[in-house]
Amino acid sequence: MGYLAYLAAFYDERFELSPGPFALVWTLSGTAFFLGNLLTGRAMSAAAPRITAERMMTLALVVGLAALVGFFFTHTLWLALLLTAVTAAAHATVAACVTTLLVRRCPTLRGTALSINAAGMSFGVFAGAALGGVGLGLAGYPGTALALGALTLGALLAALRVRRPA
Repeated sequence: MGYLAYLAAFYDERFELSPGPFALVWTLSGTAFFLGNLLTGRAMSAAAPRITAERMMTLALVVGLAALVGFFFTHTLWLALLLTAVTAAAHATVAACVTTLLVRRCPTLRGTALSINAAGMSFGVFAGAALGGVGLGLAGYPGTALALGALTLGALLAALRVRRPA
């Protein structure tokens, strides 16, 4: 979610959105995140979910990677809005899946695992914003897309190694 640090500047530079209309973009992003997290959390907590948390997380990372990189290359406002919502929902889905997996796999250490997860998410936003800034400084928004895309690709590769317990 480090891309959030560049959202307002991108919308201002690319589409000349002033702070008032941008508030709607921020609301769109937050609403997509909230709904993605809520719906995924409910789906993953079902007695027999239709899709496993491991697969849902991987799928969300693939979708999120495409949406994130596509966002920084679009020159169409409606497409940028759609990709903003998809990126937020994908991140929320990954977060819900990670939380679900931690709760299921660490039942006796749930509080500790969730605390470390929360700290890791905060660190991830900071690291994403920092690396996105390096990319922006070196190559503009395509550099930001590359930096954040590489981080998301790293998360996808890590997610592919998550296996269902026997």
